[in-house]
Amino acid sequence: MKAPTFLARHRWNVLALAAGCAATVAVTVLVWPDDGPKPPPLVPAMDYSGRARLCLAFDDDDRSRTTTATARDVLHATANSQTTNIQELAIPVSAPKEASSYLAGLVAQHCNLIIAVGPVTANGVPALTAADPTLRFVLLDSPSKVPGSTATVVDPQDLTKVLTEQITAVSSPALSH
Repeated sequence: MKAPTFLARHRWNVLALAAGCAATVAVTVLVWPDDGPKPPPLVPAMDYSGRARLCLAFDDDDRSRTTTATARDVLHATANSQTTNIQELAIPVSAPKEASSYLAGLVAQHCNLIIAVGPVTANGVPALTAADPTLRFVLLDSPSKVPGSTATVVDPQDLTKVLTEQITAVSSPALSH
């Protein structure tokens, strides 16, 4: 008579071990924590070098807040349909004499159009337009005429229309500063 093989002697043990492993795998799969919602896909890199640059400079005065918000909305709505880059810069009300330095920084970054909101921001425009009359400024919420400036001063009721026209004109790829 032949001796029973290992499997024949321990078949119930092997069967129990296999069933235990299968149950462990099944439970692990069922209770494994979900990673939650999947992150949005990465935005593909784009070449921004040939785009027009639109800059919004505003003072941090509460009186200009509504005009700044309206200008920002028009800027983003119009620029989104164009191929433009948008940049914003807040100028402290406590530094009216340094406004031209802040604006010169935007000029150095090759802004094709600078939308300046508020009287503090408007103080810096004449020095820059005197140095380079080809600079394009649109002044909002500022005095009706800024002495020594070639900037376009916009009445509040024409804000949306004039800004849209100015942004569309500057967004042409042929224009650059």
